[in-house]
Amino acid sequence: MSSSKGKNNRQSNVNVAVDAPSKKESGNSWLKSKYVLLLKLVLVLSVVLYCIHYTDSKKYFDPDMEMAAHATFKRWESFYELTEKDSIDILVLGNSHANHSINPKNLSATTGTISFVMAQSGADISDAYYSLEEALTRTRPKLCVVETYGCIDENYVSKRGRAVSRMKCFSARQNFNLKMKSMPDLYEYDDYPAAWSTTIRNHEFIFRDTAQINRNVLLRKKPYLRKKAAFDTIPLYLGRMLRFQSGLTDSLQNIYKEKGPRIVCTDTSGFSINSQAEYYIRKIADLCKRNDIPLLFLTVPMYHKHIGNYELWHNELAKIIDPLQVKWYDMQLDYDSVAYIPECFENTYDFNQHITYQGSMVTTYKLAHYIQDSMGITLPNRFDDPQWNKLFYGQEGYFFNCAPNDQDTARHTVARNQKIGDLLVKSLFWEESKQSRRMTLMIQKDEKVDKRDTVMLVLKGKVKGQVVWNAQVSAPKVAQIDPLYHNLYIVNVIKDFEPDSLLSVRLSNK
Repeated sequence: MSSSKGKNNRQSNVNVAVDAPSKKESGNSWLKSKYVLLLKLVLVLSVVLYCIHYTDSKKYFDPDMEMAAHATFKRWESFYELTEKDSIDILVLGNSHANHSINPKNLSATTGTISFVMAQSGADISDAYYSLEEALTRTRPKLCVVETYGCIDENYVSKRGRAVSRMKCFSARQNFNLKMKSMPDLYEYDDYPAAWSTTIRNHEFIFRDTAQINRNVLLRKKPYLRKKAAFDTIPLYLGRMLRFQSGLTDSLQNIYKEKGPRIVCTDTSGFSINSQAEYYIRKIADLCKRNDIPLLFLTVPMYHKHIGNYELWHNELAKIIDPLQVKWYDMQLDYDSVAYIPECFENTYDFNQHITYQGSMVTTYKLAHYIQDSMGITLPNRFDDPQWNKLFYGQEGYFFNCAPNDQDTARHTVARNQKIGDLLVKSLFWEESKQSRRMTLMIQKDEKVDKRDTVMLVLKGKVKGQVVWNAQVSAPKVAQIDPLYHNLYIVNVIKDFEPDSLLSVRLSNK
């Protein structure tokens, strides 16, 4: 029995020895399994990355990019298109306070330059720096204007909200190398994928906004259905926004009387100076200095009753800006209560109050005068440049600042560079409207004229074919528009009257 048992044991031992793999075989098997696992992971990752790339390219996870939401991307597209042939003379940087407050076409028309507003809604001061850095790869502006609202932390905005705003601005920029360079400053490492991919950034659309995904799919198939904003229909887009046409209502002005300012600068629960403001302001100043570009900081105003104790806010920013020895035009501190009437401001008691179209005209022309009177720089004078006139002719603000040419059949010149007494009429022309004829008059700035709000024109013309002499027309000065080189008057006359010559201009006592 023991002999048989020993034999069986030996047989068992032999079998085990035959079946067990060698160490080398065992190692190869383990390595092979790891390779297979790695290959599967690579395959799965490749599929995921392909899907992300596909949905990104199809824009299925883009946020609402119709109407005004498309402006950030349209702005950069227009900038790159414009700088293919032209250079930018005045570059305005900032956030929505800049692109609502500065009208680049009017600024261009009154200064004889090409101005562009590279200001993104929701952006902070860091975006101003990186936008400037990318802009300098395309053009060398003669003046850089930086609106200061991006230096303010809106503490009621979530960290996620600020990150998404940065990512939108980041996505719109087009220089790949500079975008890569800016990432460590702008994002934490775990935000890198979301910065580059709208699918990753907005993947929660699957659960909470399938309507937006469905809309994006539809627009991909039928792009002509995309709702267009005003800037989509004009041939020259220089970066401005236009959302607010009407100003403060009487009921909202009563709220100011009852509650006082919406923002009190001592209350840091609402607003405070961005912790990175000094870092990026210095970087902007240094970048401008290295490229020999004059720098102007600009603060556009909110309604004077909207913000209290503003001097404290100004003083905090002054600690950063003043040591740089650059100009700062603070319109909130130097508030013009005559020019900035309630109609100039968005009808809101919310923290973030913007300027209306009327307010933007006031702000734009004030900025133009500040540049001319206080900056001590010489900007290009493009008024006689055929290419500049071709670019801006008929654009918004052009005929507030420049006379129509002789080939213009829609506008009829009555007088040009006509001296009447001590006055120089630079241009008088009329154009048809549905109910009347609109007359535009430009009189060279003069101390006597500047003080008058109205002038009396004495005209010769025709009414239904009959010659009329000494027709008198009272023309009021346009309150919100103050061109650099002339006073502007606009008046409507009856449609039957066709003026053909200017006999005299009298200063009115009105």
